[in-house]
Amino acid sequence: MREIVLASDLDNTLIGVPGIIFLMDELDRRGCRMSWVYLTGRHHFSAMQAVLENFLAMPAAMGCDVGSTIYWEGSVRPDPGWSRRLARFWRGGDVLQVARRIEGLHSLHSPNPFRVTGKFDASVTNAGRIEDALGAAGLAAKVVLSNGDCLDLIPAKAGKGPALKYICATAGLGERMVVVAGDSENDADLFDGTWPGIVVGNAVPALKSARLPSNIYRAGAPGPKGVLEGLLKMVG
Repeated sequence: MREIVLASDLDNTLIGVPGIIFLMDELDRRGCRMSWVYLTGRHHFSAMQAVLENFLAMPAAMGCDVGSTIYWEGSVRPDPGWSRRLARFWRGGDVLQVARRIEGLHSLHSPNPFRVTGKFDASVTNAGRIEDALGAAGLAAKVVLSNGDCLDLIPAKAGKGPALKYICATAGLGERMVVVAGDSENDADLFDGTWPGIVVGNAVPALKSARLPSNIYRAGAPGPKGVLEGLLKMVG
């Protein structure tokens, strides 16, 4: 197996579903040369805690907060270049204020300058209505709805997919095979066809039923075992 960068979501893809030890042992048994990038909705401290508690490999980089912050291995400070890129045209305080007036949104807060997060009531609102309300106020944000009731508002240039493209370009990963994996709607922009990908078997229905490029593999097995299933199909 050639050298691979596995760029994966954490919850319900690598952790939260049995099989991570099996995945790591099997990759080691096959002599795989792996580098890891984690892309998660968790903030950095929580993501690192999950890595340590679940005995995951230390990543070369992490895209945290749904790709609104990037951290390199060994650093506790967000990548400043990524932050500068997102700061253009982003008015996080105004986004939070307007979001608090949108019917169906609640528990809103801003854990970092580039993210507004909270809950939404799907019976009252949807992504289009939220975008319209922000647009009427002269604000632009990427609306990410996931897991039935989770809301994230982030800069238009943010997200797990854009964060991974920045990581690959900055770290010079163009010569390696990058494979992405995920299970939720907030992983959707990883599956735009830029990289071969794995939708694990326990993915949410919206992602499992989505029309995806031909280089995206839909695994039958859940979580880490689905990741291994996909890797073996792709690279043997």
